[in-house]
Amino acid sequence: MNLRQSVPSPPGSYFPLATKNAFPTPIFADRCPILVVAEDNEITRELIALGLAAEGCIVRCAEDGEEGWQSLCAEPFDLLITDLEMPKLSGLDLVRRIRAQSLRQPIILMSGNLPELTPELEALLTPGAALAKPIPLQNLLSTITALLESARSGETPHSLEGAGNGSVHP
Repeated sequence: MNLRQSVPSPPGSYFPLATKNAFPTPIFADRCPILVVAEDNEITRELIALGLAAEGCIVRCAEDGEEGWQSLCAEPFDLLITDLEMPKLSGLDLVRRIRAQSLRQPIILMSGNLPELTPELEALLTPGAALAKPIPLQNLLSTITALLESARSGETPHSLEGAGNGSVHP
């Protein structure tokens, strides 16, 4: 029994022909930045990680601030994305720890309830940004791209080894 049936039609008349580059090149395919995502909400964490990995990022995930700190201490990283409110260690306290080590990697602080941008917070997030959740992936990617490009100086990723709709606020 033959279940195949053909319908004569010129190629591309019903469905567009695939172009040479049917799949877009990932944004970070040429440099693979190392990002740490510290977020206690598993779904949000996984969605961010999947979206960033699809764009060529190396993503390490942490489910709370303390786990994020351990990840940052264990291996080099280029940028941190952290939720503001997390168990064990808040995102703000995580940022304070990083800056206390005199590290200048960009940091993205995200929250559904962003605090007012005080001089202290602005200093802690320099370089960096505060983004209001929910954050469209394109907004997150453009923020990451801008922060990494401005931080680029030919150095290798920094490490803490031995250290024990999205609105943007630069």
